[in-house]
Amino acid sequence: MSMLSYRNNVLHIEGVNIKTLAALYGTPLYVYSASKIKENFYSIENIFKNYTHLICYAVKANNNLSICRLIASLDESVGADVISGGELYKALISGFEPRKIIFSGVGKTDEEIRYAIRKKILLLNIESEEEFTRVLKVAEKSRRVVPVSFRINFALQVDTHRHVNTAHGGSKFGLSPEDAISLYVKARASVNLLPMGIHTHLGSQLKSVEPYVEAIKRLNNMIDRLKSSGVDIKYIDIGGGFGIKYKDSDEAMEMSKLENSIRPYLKKFAREGKIIMFEPGRYIIGSAGVLVTRVLYTKENYNKKFIIVDAGMNDIIRPALYDAYHEIIPVEERAGARKVYYDVVGPICESGDYIGKRRLLQETFSGDLLCILNAGAYCMSMASNYNSRLRAAEVLVEGTKERLVRKRESYKDLVDKEIIEG
Repeated sequence: MSMLSYRNNVLHIEGVNIKTLAALYGTPLYVYSASKIKENFYSIENIFKNYTHLICYAVKANNNLSICRLIASLDESVGADVISGGELYKALISGFEPRKIIFSGVGKTDEEIRYAIRKKILLLNIESEEEFTRVLKVAEKSRRVVPVSFRINFALQVDTHRHVNTAHGGSKFGLSPEDAISLYVKARASVNLLPMGIHTHLGSQLKSVEPYVEAIKRLNNMIDRLKSSGVDIKYIDIGGGFGIKYKDSDEAMEMSKLENSIRPYLKKFAREGKIIMFEPGRYIIGSAGVLVTRVLYTKENYNKKFIIVDAGMNDIIRPALYDAYHEIIPVEERAGARKVYYDVVGPICESGDYIGKRRLLQETFSGDLLCILNAGAYCMSMASNYNSRLRAAEVLVEGTKERLVRKRESYKDLVDKEIIEG
């Protein structure tokens, strides 16, 4: 994580002392680097700048308004990928242009469909025949012509955790190619639907370009078939899921290698006046955030040593949910400190509440601060109030300046929406 460095043995993010941030804002504390967000975004933008494209940030990765606003301001090529009415609302007030927003997901409600139509977003992604019927009915009642796309499930095998593999034939996501073609033809015949896009998404945390090459090859074949049926596709969305490094032995997606591998198709689409779309979330924000946590206790149980911290699975559920790995480092290094293997665990009343198992760390004591790396994506956005715990504060750092972008919740926040009789 290039935005982190030790200065006088204390960890800094960009030019800001993390120990100072913990003192000012408390822990657990999410801290994000504006420069790293920009670096990650432009690592995609600069590679695909020669093609007409749209980079739709996956709001589900991190929906903090200040982070979304920063990303929305980066370039004309920026759009948003949303999964709910709430994400659409947050995207709009963050500054994403409606004409650059796509609405995905298998379970849109009538209210969400109406909201998207009213806001005149770029595309509604349709994932089932019943959803097609529902969108058509809402469009007819709204007396609008609604631009739509269809998500195709090509039943491809990809190498990722089963919980984030969306490409296989048993997945709830998308339509088979044959079912999709039938719905494209129906949409074209409709007065209220305008089929403009085609979409696929392979899963999350993918590191190899080969599945994308196969997917775009099949998309290209489908586009040619659709054209012969009178359906002309303008937007080609190859999804996101580009993997990042969570530990040194990991591989990350090489965007330059991806561009090189699919270049013939990109050039073909460019000649035909089509727009290529991407949906990165983790790739932009994952490595730009850390979670700072304070050590509450250390203990030894049957020859196993534990560090108990104030961040739990309600703050960072990925290890419990996916067995996900996050590097853990001390905020303050001690010269000559002996190294010890620890399980780093949280305070939640669940055996699955852990952050890291058997981690070799400097000898650690109550009151020490630890920093959990690559925590920008799918961490705070998946946080909960389980055990009636308060969700963490969030801070955005740029250079030597920091600002609070989400207040820590209070006990009052826990009960504000509840109604007690009498």
